[in-house]
Amino acid sequence: MQAKKLFEGVEWVLTQDVLGKIVLESDKIQFLLVKMAPGAVIPMHSHINEQMGICLKGKALIKTKEKELIIEENSAYKFEPKEEHSVKALEETIFLDVFSPPREDYSKKQKTAEQNCNQ
Repeated sequence: MQAKKLFEGVEWVLTQDVLGKIVLESDKIQFLLVKMAPGAVIPMHSHINEQMGICLKGKALIKTKEKELIIEENSAYKFEPKEEHSVKALEETIFLDVFSPPREDYSKKQKTAEQNCNQ
């Protein structure tokens, strides 16, 4: 068994004014905490991973090719694999994202950040 606190541990830069931190991961699932400063943007992108998440704090505009939604605290969302999406924080916003399978690029960033912190 493993247990971790959401807001403890090493964060890394996902993109400008956006921090990420893997809370827990297994072979099949990854929990990623994402902190966005007001006005921060995660540009339109897609990935092979299924993604779901919960907005823990704040408010953001999430866009896909088909929709635009305002996601607020205590709201959940889901993206299909390869579904293009972007996020703009309308205020300080925190998400807990779940990826299946885990995003290898994020796993590598987390390991690098932890190694750099321990030096």
